[in-house]
Amino acid sequence: VYEEPEYIKWDPEKFEGDAYPVYSWGVNVIEVEVDPATFVTRVTGIWGVYDIGAAIDEKVIKGQIEGGITQGLGYAALEVMNTEKGKILQGSLTDYIIPNSVEFPEMGIRLVDNPYEYGPFGAKGAGELPFVGAAPAFASAVQNAIGIRVSRLPVTPEYILEISESEN
Repeated sequence: VYEEPEYIKWDPEKFEGDAYPVYSWGVNVIEVEVDPATFVTRVTGIWGVYDIGAAIDEKVIKGQIEGGITQGLGYAALEVMNTEKGKILQGSLTDYIIPNSVEFPEMGIRLVDNPYEYGPFGAKGAGELPFVGAAPAFASAVQNAIGIRVSRLPVTPEYILEISESEN
């Protein structure tokens, strides 16, 4: 039976207190090039550092992280979802573009070994962490490359053209 450590102050009856006593931490760094004529982006570098507690199986964890980053970059750069009257207009993968493994360079992933005393075998979590950081890192990289504020996702060539024209 799991018993919470004494330092966790959570009242399940009132739903008050510290419901999440431990967090994983990470940082994503994305480097991009933006073609000045077509506004097409190309990711040229991907790095991430993550504190996920103890990595029980480093190969599996790095695969999870690479998949999360790839998914986040797809969300950030490719996945346009238009709706009309609550219906999604993209009806297939022909219309809803997702990334594949050859679209991005090799990723530089580092894990910080910081075992969590109460986690299974010292682990924390690694599921959503790389996905969540990839999209804003990509948007920031594009913003840095073009010198114009990027304020929405996905950052498509059409969107870059739109914000470039509004700057002039």
